[in-house]
Amino acid sequence: MKRKHLKIAIFHLAFFYSGGGEKLILEEIKALKKNGHEVDCFSPVVEKKLCFPDIIGGYKIKSFFPRLPKIIEHQETLEIVLACLFFPFIALKFSKYDVVLGANQPGPWFAWLVNKIAKVPYVIYLAQPTRILYPRKIDQSEGVWLKSRARIFPILVKLTRPFIKWIDKVSIRGAEVMLVNGSFMVRILKKVYQRDAVECPAGANVIKKIVKNRWQGEEKVNGRNIKKPYILITNRHFPHKRFEYAIKAMVDISKIFKDTKLIITGNYTEYTHALIKFVKDLGLQDKIVFTGFIKEEDLPRLYANACVYVYTSPEEDFGMGVIEAMGAGVPVVAWKRGGPATTIINNKTGYLVPPYSQKEFTQRIIDLIKDKESNIIMGKNARIHVRKNYSYQRHNNLLEKTLIKVAAKDL
Repeated sequence: MKRKHLKIAIFHLAFFYSGGGEKLILEEIKALKKNGHEVDCFSPVVEKKLCFPDIIGGYKIKSFFPRLPKIIEHQETLEIVLACLFFPFIALKFSKYDVVLGANQPGPWFAWLVNKIAKVPYVIYLAQPTRILYPRKIDQSEGVWLKSRARIFPILVKLTRPFIKWIDKVSIRGAEVMLVNGSFMVRILKKVYQRDAVECPAGANVIKKIVKNRWQGEEKVNGRNIKKPYILITNRHFPHKRFEYAIKAMVDISKIFKDTKLIITGNYTEYTHALIKFVKDLGLQDKIVFTGFIKEEDLPRLYANACVYVYTSPEEDFGMGVIEAMGAGVPVVAWKRGGPATTIINNKTGYLVPPYSQKEFTQRIIDLIKDKESNIIMGKNARIHVRKNYSYQRHNNLLEKTLIKVAAKDL
């Protein structure tokens, strides 16, 4: 017997930035509730003014414990650490749920505790191995970033590494099902955690018809008129994303296309201010636009009217911005490495460039601005590709089926 309507709890790291991971959770909640399920979402940190403030109020998202005073240094980091330590004392309150979804650590740890204490089955969703234990090269050079650089994390990890490694291992291996964001990460996570994994790539909205007039007119965003054609970036503002490559590209691009601008959306961080200084040093102040946060109702239009979408992160696990742009019918230029190398079809939905090749990266952007016919063809291909393989509907259907199947084992 399968239970059709479930009570579901979702555990997520934090809601203090308007990023891809947070957006995916909101889309999952919306789809599950639409299908009749009761869904509550919990996190150690919930800052609704900083995480999709225009829409997050419509979702049941709560913090596990009362928030610490904002005057405390490293407030968010401490809240996450304290939640991990004290969660066993509140785990029993989640016994009313049929199934729990732990979305990235410490979500699986919270879910494992609920399973052990309240006997509720759980599913985990991972976009990557736990980075404080299995850092990429770029993590080693840039450190751990939450809302800002988490300077206290390396100290805490060094002191408690055996314990953190244990809770990471048991909570991930103990899940009934491990869903993974994309084929690139499936291979890595299966090797790291020595367990089965199910590919469940993140989704994107797919527009009904692509915008062909990407070279004339303008779009109004956050009270600013942005003239076309423009190049777009929508990533989280962290050093790991390496926006510098796109900014450097504008030195040569602006010589050929004098009115073309690079549009960078997203909440400001420490990294943003470093980028603004970098732009000033290159004399590109009139070529780069930092828009700040963009409302969800405006973002699809900004995507669809972009001439090119660029993705500069060299060690990306998946890259939601890539599929969001392709779903909007826009070709993408990215490195031939990591997640984007598995989601972009080279020369068909965009271009994959050898990592760190600034010259070729710049040239491919120029090609897509210059060759309007190829641009539109690639955009059409990209839209079809996302509709077939990376839609929100496909993602949410697999997630829902998995949750129902796991919950049924507990009947």
